[in-house]
Amino acid sequence: MRSDRLVMSVQSEIEVTLTQGVTTRLHRAVWSKCRVKLTGISGEFSTIPFQTKTNGGITGRFFEASEVSLTFFKTLPSAEIRATTPDGAGTLDIIYEIRTGADA
Repeated sequence: MRSDRLVMSVQSEIEVTLTQGVTTRLHRAVWSKCRVKLTGISGEFSTIPFQTKTNGGITGRFFEASEVSLTFFKTLPSAEIRATTPDGAGTLDIIYEIRTGADA
């Protein structure tokens, strides 16, 4: 096993603007469990619609949440965590963190 697979990684304070009708990729994972967690959001919202694309191509439905986790097996060979704006919001600024590996 390669040693870089064991490294824990946390990326915080990532800022992005979501736009209505556009699905934005927040993270792409390859053979590594991961978690995306909202840490800041503009407006009165506390959750956003997330969508996952797992096992290299199985795209799920949108679901409301403030955090999304994917297991190691869901990221084989790759996976994505995506998001869009809630109904009624044209644009939405969010701040989030990504945790990968053992820290996810």
